[in-house]
Amino acid sequence: WIDRCKIRDTADVGLSANAHHTSRLHITRNEIWNTGGTGEGMYLGGNNASVIMSESIIALNHVHDT
Repeated sequence: WIDRCKIRDTADVGLSANAHHTSRLHITRNEIWNTGGTGEGMYLGGNNASVIMSESIIALNHVHDT
């Protein structure tokens, strides 16, 4: 469970879950800003279904200035 975290000033994506298939993640009430590189706040899952994220909750996050 990732809850109420402040993620900022990163070199690339703020929060990622794209290295392996994942499920049942809860990503809630976080603030993500000032991400570098591609500027993505969250990268969940992979392109063309290469990595799948399922049965997860992503809610009430504030992603800005990426």
